[in-house]
Amino acid sequence: MCNSIMYHPEYKGVRLDVYAEDEQHTHYDVEMQVARERELGRRSRYYHSQIDMEMMLSGKDYAELSNVYVIFICDFDPFGEKKYRYTFQNLCLENRELHLKDGGTTVFLNTRGKIGRMCRRRW
Repeated sequence: MCNSIMYHPEYKGVRLDVYAEDEQHTHYDVEMQVARERELGRRSRYYHSQIDMEMMLSGKDYAELSNVYVIFICDFDPFGEKKYRYTFQNLCLENRELHLKDGGTTVFLNTRGKIGRMCRRRW
């Protein structure tokens, strides 16, 4: 399923390759990434924000925002560490045990990875 999100003709819209929601209302955006881009981190941030805007109607409480996973399936190693999977969530740099718990997770799957197991645990 392809889902397009655009709010104003002057703003950059997004076209989501696969957009799904599970029984717990967690949202998933899965993107195929064949071209090496320098700004994948910022692109994932933009996708998270666009999905959040789609969910957040006027008058809703922030607690109603669902968890969101933006997942890139890359046919190259986006970070050069030869891992199968790179998972990112917000955490405090002064205390890495303190997580923001904002419900956002970005995952990069590397089809050319050599380190770690691909499906060790559920995200």
